[in-house]
Amino acid sequence: MEREARKDLREIAARYKPLVVDILKRLLDFVFHRIYDGVDVDEEGMKRLVEASKKGPLILCPCHKSHIDYMILSMICDDYGLQPPHVAAGDNLNFWPVGRLLRAGGAFFIRRSFRGDRIYSATMGAYVKRLLQDGFTQEFFIEGGRSRTGKLLPPKFGMLTLEVDAWLTGVKSDAWFAPISLSYERIVEARSYQHELLGGEKQKEDAKALLSATKVLRRRYGRITIRPGEPISLAQLFRERGVDPKTVTADEKKKLVQQLGLRIAA
Repeated sequence: MEREARKDLREIAARYKPLVVDILKRLLDFVFHRIYDGVDVDEEGMKRLVEASKKGPLILCPCHKSHIDYMILSMICDDYGLQPPHVAAGDNLNFWPVGRLLRAGGAFFIRRSFRGDRIYSATMGAYVKRLLQDGFTQEFFIEGGRSRTGKLLPPKFGMLTLEVDAWLTGVKSDAWFAPISLSYERIVEARSYQHELLGGEKQKEDAKALLSATKVLRRRYGRITIRPGEPISLAQLFRERGVDPKTVTADEKKKLVQQLGLRIAA
């Protein structure tokens, strides 16, 4: 059992390396200046995130429209003095060499489904708890996957439940969830989205797809707009609902997680 848990942890865990992060930021800065006309960031919204991060662990919950999302957010966080987040990434992105680079940049990988795998579930929960306990900024996409239509998808509650479960162990007095809106004048994946919406198969993320993605460097994609929402205090949410974290029932927790998800996605 311990051996399997260690194997799962190796599959999941980020291996954050500041030097790699610095190199990636310089590379991405070059790429984004080449393909985008600029990034419009809500200054006041970012200040609210910085203030919230001083009160407890900050969990960024952006909408998900493009693979660019997590790259641009990590860069913007660094620009504003926020700790670059540990990002929950689908295990479909854990292929060579992207997986190793993403891990070094703070990504941790999560299976699309692990229902029934008690050891993996416990390991994943313990890892999220450690991130929260150590005060790391985290990030996950509230919709689960990328929206192909531009419309916000219904919230998924898996990662929210893991975060709430971790907080309920008492490792921190509060945790802050930050809704973030990202919008693009043009989406780099627009052609593949159109292909999928017309009934075509989803292109598999692999080294071959990575090489074909270099075509985006030949085009311009307009501007990116980033609008952080008001951070939500988890402790305050429990107080508003009159629920004691020490005695919360499974049904109360489920309802609170759903309410939190709907507030983030609103």
